[in-house]
Order: sequence, then structure tokens, then C-alpha cells
Amino acid sequence: MKENRVNEVADYVGKHNNVSIKDLASKFNVSIFTIRRDIDELVARGIIVKHYGGVSINNKSSNTLIGFEDRNTIRKAEKQKISRLAASFVEDNDIIFIDAGTTTMYMPEYIKDKNITVVTNNIYVIFKLFNVENINLIVLGGEVDKRTNSITGYHAINFLQNLNITKSFIASSGISLDSGLTNYTVIEAEIKRHCLETSNKTFLLVDNSKFGQSSLVKYGKISQVDMIITDQQLSKEYYEFCVKNDVGVTHE
Repeated sequence: MKENRVNEVADYVGKHNNVSIKDLASKFNVSIFTIRRDIDELVARGIIVKHYGGVSINNKSSNTLIGFEDRNTIRKAEKQKISRLAASFVEDNDIIFIDAGTTTMYMPEYIKDKNITVVTNNIYVIFKLFNVENINLIVLGGEVDKRTNSITGYHAINFLQNLNITKSFIASSGISLDSGLTNYTVIEAEIKRHCLETSNKTFLLVDNSKFGQSSLVKYGKISQVDMIITDQQLSKEYYEFCVKNDVGVTHE
């Protein structure tokens, strides 16, 4: 499908930074004319920029994606508290989705005694729950993205679309009243978007440093979230927005 290809083009450019139009056409097995139309759409969306000989990611609309291990050391204590609080909303017989990231990765420590089904693309979560007998583990298939320690791609999205998720626990690179919910990579943003639109309930796990920040791809509105789980009391501006839009908020 065209929309799938366009998003895959954006993610490919994000991974390789500078890419020639000829290489893109070859990679996605389409004509130069077709790939130019895809590029024009991504330029219009502000995701990539054209330059002599090819295209590159629009760095003005995105912060650099820090490696997984480096991100894991940032605000680790806060993320553990958020995961513990998020786990308190998990009940027996739930079918939950835990997405990729360093904020959601600590949830397995606090849900091991639950009789639940866990769907995930988070490699760390897979490793932690692999031998837990009372948890039915479903792993999304696709390409391993070493930048995010996750399994991504449209195989993962298509598989997720066939599942009935009762509660999704997702992280975000940024949350802003102006930009909404944003993420670094296009494919992971699509997974998050699907969770927002189809899960019975969606829980957003973000530490206080993510508020007022935005990154490359917008995947949803704050008002689509059922509950925000964070580590500090929200500012008056964000709290009033959540009250007005019926978004729950909890913190430690």
C-alpha cells in the first residue's frame, strides 16, 4: 500500500540520514517518478528535506535519537516508579500491550504475578517475561531496530491490528499542548497510533522531562489518552488541559 511505503521510506531515510533518490527507488522497487511523489509528500509533512543528489531527515523537526543503553541510564529511578504505578492498573485476564522504550521496559518486574496476556515489541520485555509461566506472551514480528531495542515494521503493525487489546501502555518521546504526542521514528509512531485508536484503554507513561517536548512524528492527541502516568504533579497548564479533556492523571 502507498501509505505503508511512504512511512517506510521516511523510516529508511531516518536510519541512513542521507539517501539518493535512485537508491530509494531501488530499495522500494518503484520508479523514480513514484519515489519522487513519495518524497514530495514527506517534504510537505516536514519529515524529510530534499537537497542536491538526494534527501535527508529534517533535523529541525526532530531531536537526535539517543542510543537505547544511553537512554536507559537517564531518569532510571523515575521510570521504575512510573512502571510500578502502571502495573497497578493491570488486572488478571487483561490482554495488554507494552510498547518499546526505556520507560515501559520496567513493567515486567511488577506484573509477574498476574495471569494475563502480554503483547509486545519490546525486546527487553520479551526477555524478562520469556519464562514466566502464568503470562501468555505474544511477540510482534518484524525487523529488529537496535536503536530502540524493539521489533518494528509493517508486519508488526498488521499483526497488531488483528488483536483485541484491553489496555495499552505506551511511552512517548514528547508530549506538548501544541504538537500532541510525538515519537522519533515513523514505524513506531504507527504502532502507537494504532494503540490509541483501538485499545479499550490507553495509558501514557512519561516522566516530567517529556512535557513541552516534541520530536519527529506526531502520532496522536493528548485527549486520546485515558490516563497519563508520570513521576511528578503536572503543571497547572497541563493539569487543566487534562481535566477539560477527561484525561486521567496519576503520579507518585
